Amino acid sequence: MTNICKLKFEVSVHVHDECADGLGEDLAKFLEESWFNGEDVLEVIYTGHDVVL
Repeated sequence: MTNICKLKFEVSVHVHDECADGLGEDLAKFLEESWFNGEDVLEVIYTGHDVVL
């Protein structure tokens, strides 16, 4: 039996603050498109960023 599992992870990058949201949205889209094989149900949602000082 399969279940829907929510995978949780963090990605840290060096990027200008004003570019962070665009990068996050692009990465979410890339992950969604890269993993879809016609059978998997995959949804990647970008939820924002935090600045690490």
